[in-house]
Amino acid sequence: FFERGIANRETREFASLSAEYVGDGGFVAAAFEVDVADDETWRRFREREEEFDLVDVDFVDLDRRERGTGVLCSRSSDEAYVAAWGRRRYDDKYRAVVDTIWDYPADSGLRPCA
Repeated sequence: FFERGIANRETREFASLSAEYVGDGGFVAAAFEVDVADDETWRRFREREEEFDLVDVDFVDLDRRERGTGVLCSRSSDEAYVAAWGRRRYDDKYRAVVDTIWDYPADSGLRPCA
């Protein structure tokens, strides 16, 4: 996040995008191919998207002619991050700048898809 230059630690400018499951809800998004055919490529992809829960989802194109399955960056939790990557990494990468990655109130304007 901060290492990739999409966030500015000093000015606290950062943004991200994910989805959150809401039952029968849906949305329009771009689907694109990411070649993760081998374990090393998948590991690097997972590292890049470390703060998300990566979930398999079905999708359909706008013409409803083609269907597919893809990986969606979904809302996660601070606890899941710590379980996957460790407390030290969480503290070093995030807690030094923000109080939480995910645990903002729904009405804060900071929580994805709230």
